[in-house]
Amino acid sequence: MSWTIRPAIRQDTPLIIGIAGPTKSGKTFSALRLMVGLTGGEGIVMLNAEGKRGHQYADRFKYLACDIEPPYSPARYEEAVAFIKTQKPRGVIVDSASHMHDGPGGLLEWHDAELDRLAGKDAHEKRQKMTWTAWIRPKAAENKFIYTMLGLDVPVILCFRAKERLHIQTGKEPINLGWQPIAGDRI
Repeated sequence: MSWTIRPAIRQDTPLIIGIAGPTKSGKTFSALRLMVGLTGGEGIVMLNAEGKRGHQYADRFKYLACDIEPPYSPARYEEAVAFIKTQKPRGVIVDSASHMHDGPGGLLEWHDAELDRLAGKDAHEKRQKMTWTAWIRPKAAENKFIYTMLGLDVPVILCFRAKERLHIQTGKEPINLGWQPIAGDRI
């Protein structure tokens, strides 16, 4: 392999932005407004897992929608993002990325299926031992999606549903961690 050293040049670095909030908090509207600012309002493509809700602002914003339906596996998201890239968008919104985590066919269901495959449904002790191993394939697929998304040369906005999380401590009051996105740690 041949290596080259050259002067560093500052180039446009596309942003990756996450917007998280509870249902009806304005994630989609905010993502569209922000993307209009980033792109001048041209070439916006939304990967829409929200059904008709993903089209509710079509009268206010100019964007294309690529609808995704269950199963919400990382491979389906990866395939959709790869297809969107071929359309040469100026900006991509993924609404909602949370479906890939906890939606039908998402990472949590895949992990459960892997656990069933590896440990069976009745062996509680074996299931406990295999829980980390059961994440290998789902997390590898999530990683492929992440790298496909990083391959986009345009701004990306990921919308996440959020829920309030508590940190439970034995014998102590729970600690409120606030609103947290419904997604894996890598996302």
